[in-house]
Amino acid sequence: MANLETAGLVVDPASDASTLAMLWALVAADPTFRYGHGLYESRPWTAQELTTERFAIHLRRGEVLAERGEDSDAVTAVAIFRRGGVSLDDPTQNIALLAGEGRAALRLARAVRVRAGEPVRMRLPEPNPPLMAGMAEEWARAGFPPRGHVNHVLERRSALHEVVPEPDLPGLLAFEDEPRAVAIPPEP
Repeated sequence: MANLETAGLVVDPASDASTLAMLWALVAADPTFRYGHGLYESRPWTAQELTTERFAIHLRRGEVLAERGEDSDAVTAVAIFRRGGVSLDDPTQNIALLAGEGRAALRLARAVRVRAGEPVRMRLPEPNPPLMAGMAEEWARAGFPPRGHVNHVLERRSALHEVVPEPDLPGLLAFEDEPRAVAIPPEP
């Protein structure tokens, strides 16, 4: 993260409410974010609704990055970048959200990959994420090719009185139904 801070990409965690509102407005209006139904990858392989409040938490943690326009100081792309991979076996870093103008978003994704000093992965809603419109070859050359397949995200609503636990504390989640196997692995 220090390399990203040095490059001026990390948004100041102490930013005021107007900065938060400006950044959130860019994300909320983003066609790719809307195409993905307002979900982001809060942890690798975990899709969750991104709200203003959750975005503010990432900002306060120093996980929000911003790319400014080539000819102006206006923010043209925003990312949420969390350190920490899927597991110890897969430490690949993850861009949890990428929103904004296509070329600016590509510059930001490249900068994250270069400054992280290691592979970085991200998942955009497929097929044909608006962020890559007319630029799929450029994204592929930068190491972010379209995936060519779709993730199907299923949800199950919790009762309104239940507090949704943070993913790191799964023991706080009480299931109304007993979990069951949905697939049987083939015999070796």
